[in-house]
Amino acid sequence: MTVVRKYHKAYSRVREGNFLLDGLLGINICSRTIGIIGTGKIGLLTGKILSKGFGATVIAYDPYPSKAAEEHGISYVDTLEELLSVSDIISLHCPLLGSTKYIINDNTLAQAKKGVIIINTSRGALIDTYALIRCVSVNDMMLFDYNFANCWFSSALKTGHVSAVGLDVYERESNYFFADSSEKVIADDSFSRLLTFYNVFMTLVSFSLSHFILSFTTLTPVGIKLF
Repeated sequence: MTVVRKYHKAYSRVREGNFLLDGLLGINICSRTIGIIGTGKIGLLTGKILSKGFGATVIAYDPYPSKAAEEHGISYVDTLEELLSVSDIISLHCPLLGSTKYIINDNTLAQAKKGVIIINTSRGALIDTYALIRCVSVNDMMLFDYNFANCWFSSALKTGHVSAVGLDVYERESNYFFADSSEKVIADDSFSRLLTFYNVFMTLVSFSLSHFILSFTTLTPVGIKLF
């Protein structure tokens, strides 16, 4: 919601006494197609909220479909390519495996709908960050020459092929997350570059940082699953 309605920008403006609405135009989820990649518990519940709560058309791709998807308002597509080509918003909810590492890469970004919004709250390495920054549309891909002196690079983020990104994970996050780097130089060039984009919203992983969750973790013996 923050990415599609630009709440983070509105908040910063109001704190500075700026109440202009210029540049805050968002989109309505109810009129959009949202693609869920991975339909475990979190993917299913996310799809249910978006479908039944917001009235979005929710489609999903998963090699192991869930029988509960239909009752959650989720329809499966046969291929990842189909999901990419029709989704206005893509949300990642799959584990990091050999088959899912960099599932968002040069090729899959090129197949995605122009103006797509990408959300990753799963695992950082599901997205090839270099590809996200440099990746090109299908027409540009035809110009790619593997001789680096003749590479034609354009950025998915800079050209608008990807209109916005929401993240709380990053593939090399262990070097920076849960530490204060405000008075340090971030040596990871791709991470630094990603943070410069006005249409990239990144936040901390704080899903378990609540009184409810912490009350369970302090009372629950190690090795016993809560959910």
